[in-house]
This record gives sequence, C-alpha cells and structure tokens, in this order.
Amino acid sequence: AFLWGSATSTQFDQLVGQFPPLLLSTGPSSPHSLTRHPYTAEQCTSDLLPAKSPLDLDAALRLADAVRSASVAPSEAALKLVTRLGHDNPNVQLLALQLADVLVKNAGNQFLKAFASNGAGGAVNELDYLCSGTSTTRGGRPPVVNRDVQLAARQKLQEWASAFEASGRPLLSQSDLVKLYHRLRSTPNVPFPAPV
Repeated sequence: AFLWGSATSTQFDQLVGQFPPLLLSTGPSSPHSLTRHPYTAEQCTSDLLPAKSPLDLDAALRLADAVRSASVAPSEAALKLVTRLGHDNPNVQLLALQLADVLVKNAGNQFLKAFASNGAGGAVNELDYLCSGTSTTRGGRPPVVNRDVQLAARQKLQEWASAFEASGRPLLSQSDLVKLYHRLRSTPNVPFPAPV
C-alpha cells in the first residue's frame, strides 16, 4: 500500500502522470518556472500560515538558489514578490518582507536589478506605499498600512539602501530603491529606525 492505503505503485505513476512535468521539476526553459517551482513566493508567504509564523528559511534559500541559477526568472521572482508585498493580509506582507530580505542577500544581481527598480516587477512603488502609507500607484486605496508592516518595511528599506550604497556598484548605489530611501528619509512624517 502506498500513501492512500490500497493504492499501488501503478496507480501512483498514473496519478503523477496527470500533472504537468514542470510541476515536479523546473528548468530555465520554462516560461512560468516560478509558478511551477516547488518553492514559490506564494508558498513561503502563504496566507494560510498562522500569524507571526517564521519564514521557512530552507524554502526561501532554495528559491534564492533557483533565482540565482536562472531556473526561475529573476524578473518573474521580483514580480511575484511585489505581489505578495501588496497583499491585504499583514502577515503575508511581513513574510514577504522577510523573503525579500533573503532574496536580496542571496538571489544575485539580476534579481537585485529587477527588485530595486521602479519598473515592472520592481518593489519601489510598493515599498513607498508600505513605508509612507501614500502612493499614487495604489488606485486610490486609503493609506491603511499595518503598523508592524510599516516598521518592518522601513527597517528593511534602510538596511537595503545602506548596503546598496556601501557596495560602490552603480547598479545598486544609484538604484531607484536608494533614491526612494533618501526621499522618504527627508520626509518628516516617515521616521526610520536609528541606523545600526
């Protein structure tokens, strides 16, 4: 008996055969590799997880490795992550910020380029909203950002901008993310934590 009690190995093989091959393995040729990768932004930041659940670090690092190796397109990973940052559930947003931190530190230059931009898939507009509570790109939604999310977003934005500037690499030090940090830093009603 297999997992279902009386199922045989043949029945299992038939069941597995019903799924698209890329659901079980990924490769760089997949046009939708992130959505079919075993470790996704959606899984790492699921709204089904209990409040204050820690990020599954193993899954997050595996996703970072997949992005770095290009078996998951960096721009697609950034876009999916930005979608999770814009989720209505503050627990999902907090997990998405933690996942973003892991990806920023481990997913490579192509991910950083996509994530730190104002363009499609870039996180700058969403971070602007999470940090300040105002944005012109949110479709007129009221500026209601959970306090814990706002504080975490400000802390991560500050950490990332400081690291990007310290890198001395123009790709990072002159990114839209760093520009956002300096703009928000000069805004009196958007306090940032004391630099570490």
